[in-house]
Amino acid sequence: MEITAAEVKFSRIARNRAHLDRVGDFAKMLERDHTQTSIEGLRQKPGTDITAIIPLSKKHEKKVDQLSQLSGEEFDRMFIDAIIKDHKDAIGQADQEKEQTRAKARDYERAQQSNT
Repeated sequence: MEITAAEVKFSRIARNRAHLDRVGDFAKMLERDHTQTSIEGLRQKPGTDITAIIPLSKKHEKKVDQLSQLSGEEFDRMFIDAIIKDHKDAIGQADQEKEQTRAKARDYERAQQSNT
């Protein structure tokens, strides 16, 4: 969830700093979709600001500061790079959780078999 909150914050910065319209449009879509998903996942009321209830890591706070100081094409590049990196990190976390769940399922199955 922290990655999602960071991306929402990045996207809000992009509303004012994006150089290309398509980067700004992408930021709006990302903010809308991530906010909606987070509200549903956290079971919060619509309109809840997830960036206010989920603290950002130091790494993401640093990226917010960096993005806030950029504009133009340099901003666009750094914004897109940050989103790609965060999505790759999220996929890695999901893969780890999947493997942990599979390991627990195997352990449970073995325990059940040894009890019979």
